[in-house]
Amino acid sequence: MDCNPIVSVIIPTYNREYVIGETLDSVLNQTYSNWECIVVDDGGDDKTDELIEKYITKNNRFKYVKRPIDLIKGVSSCRNYGVDISKGEFIIFLDSDDILASNALKNRIKYFKQYPDNDFLVFSTQFFDNNIFNKKDVFNIDPIIENRENYLSLFLKHQFPWQTMSPIWKKKYVENNKFRNDLHLLEDIIFHIEILFNSDVKFKRIKEIDNFYRIPNWGKNNTTESIDKMFESVSYLLKNYNCRIAQDKKLKDNFSRFVKIIYKIILQSEKVNQQKREMLNFFVKYNYITFKERLLFKVFSIVYRCKLNRIKNIGMFKAINYLNKSLIQ
Repeated sequence: MDCNPIVSVIIPTYNREYVIGETLDSVLNQTYSNWECIVVDDGGDDKTDELIEKYITKNNRFKYVKRPIDLIKGVSSCRNYGVDISKGEFIIFLDSDDILASNALKNRIKYFKQYPDNDFLVFSTQFFDNNIFNKKDVFNIDPIIENRENYLSLFLKHQFPWQTMSPIWKKKYVENNKFRNDLHLLEDIIFHIEILFNSDVKFKRIKEIDNFYRIPNWGKNNTTESIDKMFESVSYLLKNYNCRIAQDKKLKDNFSRFVKIIYKIILQSEKVNQQKREMLNFFVKYNYITFKERLLFKVFSIVYRCKLNRIKNIGMFKAINYLNKSLIQ
């Protein structure tokens, strides 16, 4: 390892002119100087390019590129393209509203010098709400025994141990283990699950907070489009990893929770019945939803819709809470 290796910070963006400046400032303010920051635009039509041009004028370590038109649209393509054109020995992925502590790069390189045999290191992430000074809980979840299998179990349980910006990667590792361009929601979760299925991967968890995750204001996010994207991602896992998951009771029990969360979201959605039925039957086919659970989910769906219709009935709300606890622990 060089004494001061280049760290490539890769930021995908799409119409984020109103917020990306804070992210770029957090990179500009790093105490470690040997970095490049590559912003990959996914085809937005706001004035992000004009904003970033100002940063490039201040510091030529910033680079602004557009996703090539021959690549599939999406955050995964942007991240992968950023890796392809990067010059760094190490890679950090940031979203366009994430914030790095000023000592993040210096600290991460320091630890990589201590643990050079690892493919990646994971640092702690803290939530914040709009203002960086309004800090909330620490994001990362750790198992009692920290090893690859237990972190994999948490991801499969829909209890995610870290966020996309939490790790720093050796470039040569992510060159060979990229994000899936054909997945557009939960793609970062799939990325980490696939890496943790690799028994040869080496990583270390560092329990120091050096990055901050903005709590998103999604509102009602269960649109028809997002439901389709969620289903694509979970069905990809089932089709490609079910054999490996099913062989381990712990993994299957944990992944069952993940499936049931998505199952419940689909059930609550406003998708047409035929398409919804096909999606739900897909999960039943893989034996993650029992007949009894299907009945419970149907009851839950009815009660949920009553709640949406603002039927003010104490019994209804008690039923909602009971079913939530019963179906997904």
